[in-house]
Amino acid sequence: MPLRHIREIISGRRAITPNTAVQLSKTFDTDPEYWINLQKEYDIDIAKKRLAGVIPEDEPIEKALVKNPKLIKIVFSDRTEAETFFKLNLPQNLVEQIDWETLLLEGTNYIDEELIESESDLLFSVYFKNSNTLCYLYILFEHQSSPC
Repeated sequence: MPLRHIREIISGRRAITPNTAVQLSKTFDTDPEYWINLQKEYDIDIAKKRLAGVIPEDEPIEKALVKNPKLIKIVFSDRTEAETFFKLNLPQNLVEQIDWETLLLEGTNYIDEELIESESDLLFSVYFKNSNTLCYLYILFEHQSSPC
């Protein structure tokens, strides 16, 4: 496993995927499930921190979504959710060429300050399989307070 991947895991920019868990378990003579559980605990901790103050505990999620577009951004900041979104919405031939193990959240808020209340965005980087070619995937969300 490249040192870059380890640094990205430690910094929280890269998730421990099932493949990564197998590699780590061999290196540290542990069970892969240990690493998967560690990632789950980390994800739960991060979600609690991100959602603190966004959704009151007694409010239904649907109501919170309409009131607070930040929740959508929080959800898609999760590597697994973003990967699923891209795999379902990008052309299949492109999906097959991407090394999804390398998907990283690069940043947020590349939109104009005037649009910040109604739109939010996320920028991800990813490498193509068997290549050093870096690709950027960008998601722009436009908040609607009522259904279409």
